[in-house]
Amino acid sequence: MPHKIIKRLIFFLTVFDLIMILLLANGIDASFFQKRSKISSNALLASAENHSTSFSPYTHAKVQLTRQQLMNAQGRGIKSVLLSPDKSKIYSLNLEGLSVYEYDRKSRKLNRELRFKPTQGKGYNYQTRQWYSSMQEKPVEGCFSHDGKYLWVSLHNAGGIVAWNLHMVEKQIKQPIKEGYVVYSDQTRQLTQLKFIETGTTPKYISLAPEGDRLFVSNWHSNTISVIDISSDDPNDWKKIKDLKTKAVPRGIVASPSAKKLFSTNMASNSIMVRDMETYAVDTILTGYRQPRHLLEDEYYLYATLSSAEKLIKINKESLELSASCQTADDPRTIAFSEDKSLIFCTCYGDNKLEIYRAYDLEKVGEVKSYGGPVGVATYQEDNHVEVWVCNYKYASISIFDFDIVY
Repeated sequence: MPHKIIKRLIFFLTVFDLIMILLLANGIDASFFQKRSKISSNALLASAENHSTSFSPYTHAKVQLTRQQLMNAQGRGIKSVLLSPDKSKIYSLNLEGLSVYEYDRKSRKLNRELRFKPTQGKGYNYQTRQWYSSMQEKPVEGCFSHDGKYLWVSLHNAGGIVAWNLHMVEKQIKQPIKEGYVVYSDQTRQLTQLKFIETGTTPKYISLAPEGDRLFVSNWHSNTISVIDISSDDPNDWKKIKDLKTKAVPRGIVASPSAKKLFSTNMASNSIMVRDMETYAVDTILTGYRQPRHLLEDEYYLYATLSSAEKLIKINKESLELSASCQTADDPRTIAFSEDKSLIFCTCYGDNKLEIYRAYDLEKVGEVKSYGGPVGVATYQEDNHVEVWVCNYKYASISIFDFDIVY
């Protein structure tokens, strides 16, 4: 089979050469075709060599640390950081601080903060495994929708998620709502109401459907994924439409546009579920992966951290077979791509590390210390420069690392 593919490639390349000869003979600039030919040739040859696997032009990517900065983020117990869709802002979700902070990415200064009005609720102590009296409004993970107008936040003890209108212009929102106020850099305050949508017990990760019409929310203690209809531009029309049953302790979610599948991890049952995106029917359950936590995808592959196994894995989305696996430092948590998807940045909570892996073969190409229990990570890339924001849960700090990618 590989020999037939190579023969076809040779024929294809020969046709391109003939086209360029004819163009040059007639005085036509063939530089564009030469560039396209070179790109097509490289991609096709790589495809033949890898026998139907995806090809990245960054197969030898490495990194060099050029700068690092530690920010006292003030927001206690930061669980996650997100880059806004327009890439101008970074948001930190502060679990113990009952708040969300907005930073200007370029200046690295605090713009404003959303402070929730606390209400009584029940929290879960993961050490004693007991429920206790706590506050409902503890932010965990986030997701943007409606072209960046809304930031969705899962509230750990509230059994639901809220939508913060970042434009701060909203008509009257009907109950149920959560209340808070926004504090600006000049210390002025503005009261705000946030649309609240009930999910299940202990909502965690939020993923936006490719069409932007639905949200998927994993509910840690309910063993469900809530499907939220947000197809309308009016928040008063948004509602939960379904709860999907999962295995024990669902966490990471990927709503894949290329595979048209919904992938989700089940940490306590050591499995990854694969569903049809439209019918929600379970296609298959991948087993044998110890405590799968966070998920990422590119066009052809699914990537996951295995928390207790201390591994990063790569799964072919079509065959659902394991493509690559590597050992990480202690307790890998969140993973994030560089924008060109050549590199994967992985926070390792137990060893206070940010590790960098090449997506092509999962070879580790760098690591740096990020003290205080790193959990969340967000990246910004411009040309070959990558800016990496890491939130440290225990120290209420954010580490910012600047890397140059060497291709």
